[in-house]
Amino acid sequence: MIEETARVGGLEDDFAWVETQRKSTVPLVRSTRAAAPRRSLTTTEGLTILSGLGGLAGGFAWLRHYAKKIARDPRYQPVIIRRATASVSPGNTVFSLTA
Repeated sequence: MIEETARVGGLEDDFAWVETQRKSTVPLVRSTRAAAPRRSLTTTEGLTILSGLGGLAGGFAWLRHYAKKIARDPRYQPVIIRRATASVSPGNTVFSLTA
């Protein structure tokens, strides 16, 4: 289970609108052209690149299908598990969790 802290922005019936801060778990990788010298591709390299792109496209297609399949499954919906109360002191905010 992934647990994340969020702020409740509003309540409607049995639902809560929550705001979270996006956190990346994968570091940003930048590609630089200067790192690799320019040269022409061979036939096998071209086929390897096309096969890789085909696999990537197939993976995205499967992921789209899977995401639609589980979109309404209650096991994959976010659940509020506890309430955090905020105590504010001058210049510092401290949060404590209450079960």
